[in-house]
Amino acid sequence: MISSKAKFADCKSVCSLAACTLFSIGAHAQGSLAMEDGGPWWVRAGGAWIAFNADAELKAGGQPVPGAGADVKNNAAFLAEFGYRFTPSISLGLTVGVPPTTTLTGTGTVASVGTIGKVKYAPAALTLQYQFQALARYNVYPYIGAGITYLKVFDTTDGSVSGFQARNAWGGLGQVGLEYRITKHVGVFVDVKKFIVRSSATGYLGSAPVHAYVRLDPLVTTAGIAFRF
Repeated sequence: MISSKAKFADCKSVCSLAACTLFSIGAHAQGSLAMEDGGPWWVRAGGAWIAFNADAELKAGGQPVPGAGADVKNNAAFLAEFGYRFTPSISLGLTVGVPPTTTLTGTGTVASVGTIGKVKYAPAALTLQYQFQALARYNVYPYIGAGITYLKVFDTTDGSVSGFQARNAWGGLGQVGLEYRITKHVGVFVDVKKFIVRSSATGYLGSAPVHAYVRLDPLVTTAGIAFRF
């Protein structure tokens, strides 16, 4: 027959073991949550490469110029994306950056024109993003997004086309990225955005008015540091 003292000792041992197990599980869960719960606000900032997939249709004096096109020079830039997370997976992000300057050059039958003009611009983008949680145990967070963009032209410079002016433009974009969290507040990321943007430019080539419909469609790759607060 087991004595009351023995039963009490066994019960005490079981309770102690249960408490230790729960404490261990709780500490692990708390550590995981701490890595995830860095706050609802976030910033991703870093260097970017803007690679245009450009094409243009040119008209001179109101008539199409057969075989004429334009090339848009690729750019390095600094971009920052500011966001707010509504749930662990869903957030809204706004991308802005330091305005770079690109150069438009004639191609095809107007290659002899050379530099058409230069444009100082900045693409702003607003995207709704979904962040996957399947790899959270490894502190890896892939995400996708889609939204709208507004291409703001700050300044233009004449080349061979005088009175050169480029227009602001609206467009759409898709986004994929990957974030690795070093701590719950700091991480690193790689982000790729594909913009679909159409714009236009006007000016004069000699005395003839020139109008260009330009497809820009840049692929923007950004890498840098992510902050959560």
